[in-house]
Amino acid sequence: MPITDKKALLIRYGAVGDNIFMTPVFPLLKAEGYHVTLETIDTGKMVLRHDPNIDVFIDHDKSIPPDDRLKEHWEKISRGYDRVINFSESIEGTLSKVEWRDDFHWSKERRHLKCNKNFYDHTLEWAGYPEVKGRNGTLYFSPFEERLAKDYRRKYHDKFLILWSMSGSSPHKAYPYAEFVAVKFLNDHPDAMIMTVGDILCQLIEWNHPRTKNYSDIWDIRQSLVMTKYVDLVVGTDTGLMQAAGCYDTPKIIMHSSNTKENVSKHWEKCIDISANVECQPCHRLHYTAKWCLKDPRTRTPLCMAQIKPEYLYSMMQMIYEDWREKDGLFYRDWRHTNLYRGRYIARRGYEEVSA
Repeated sequence: MPITDKKALLIRYGAVGDNIFMTPVFPLLKAEGYHVTLETIDTGKMVLRHDPNIDVFIDHDKSIPPDDRLKEHWEKISRGYDRVINFSESIEGTLSKVEWRDDFHWSKERRHLKCNKNFYDHTLEWAGYPEVKGRNGTLYFSPFEERLAKDYRRKYHDKFLILWSMSGSSPHKAYPYAEFVAVKFLNDHPDAMIMTVGDILCQLIEWNHPRTKNYSDIWDIRQSLVMTKYVDLVVGTDTGLMQAAGCYDTPKIIMHSSNTKENVSKHWEKCIDISANVECQPCHRLHYTAKWCLKDPRTRTPLCMAQIKPEYLYSMMQMIYEDWREKDGLFYRDWRHTNLYRGRYIARRGYEEVSA
């Protein structure tokens, strides 16, 4: 690594997706000759492990409360750096409104006008690169992690493999009809298999089926993230796992709740965006509870999720499955990069945003 006197400090304490949004910034800083340090929490270190554009990780002391002492901490650790980029509240509070601030209660139209910006483009602008647009995230895995994922793919080489993200960190990031759609799809397609992933609470909403493998709180986050690269389809709501899938050209179906295609998946390849045609969506709000969510009277779940028609999600899965079947059951990825299968490269069809 070339020796440089220029030092950059980045600060980010967010969740999986928040850290993926940052990844286009790191190589730009390295190209300018910066030694890059990132202060983050355990989640950031886990997601960004093996990124060659990060030189040093600093563990954030989570006991520091989010008040003036945190600002003092930022001032202290920033000393000696030529460039400091603090991503705190770059998205949360800015493009996703928080309930303890007045703008959370703006009209939906006003929130949409201010917040309907792409998270990647906005992050790059926040970092000082307003001219850079259209980037997606990049994840790096060790040879061992890649080999495990390839071995799993090879084990089920004759199956249409679906990775299903069970839930995100908020009540509006779980689809109430997931089991119904998944079980019907499996019963209708003997050559399909589903892996469910999520945290320990997601075990409560997983289902049993001979061709469902339940990995919530069994696979760690990196096992789930790397598999988005090798499966035939990723299905889920607006979660960190879907952000990982957005790094690759794996076919994917994302069900939007508080955010929009513009926010999240504008630059993704091979993505079907589904959103419910309800009065509250998109709300551009961070929901830590369901207090401010409109509820569906039948399921008592957030309206933006409950009103996504199960039959529509099924039909989108069917469309991607039929593409797969047309290639004799072999996934139509360019295997020149993975060397898992032999065969010619076949261009994929594109997907459009839809409302269910």
